[in-house]
Amino acid sequence: MSDYKITKPQKIRFNVCGGASNINEVYDLLMTYARSKGYEVTFYKNKQRGKTPLFDLKLEICEDSKRFEVIDKGTHIITKDNMTSDYHSRPS
Repeated sequence: MSDYKITKPQKIRFNVCGGASNINEVYDLLMTYARSKGYEVTFYKNKQRGKTPLFDLKLEICEDSKRFEVIDKGTHIITKDNMTSDYHSRPS
């Protein structure tokens, strides 16, 4: 077992290239995932690639800092679900 402990909110970064309609579908999919897992968007950039029909989507999501708290630093991490006030322990 590793001695590594998670002490900061997790971040996930996405770089997606595609047509405008595909980028919109991917964006909707990622936003649905983020909401369901309690993440918030910390970076968003959608830019057309030159004079081509391609678009580049850059997106970063991070665990909601309001839901993330460290209890007994270095021992275990608990996330609080604001909707139900239940505590869910994450593997350490």
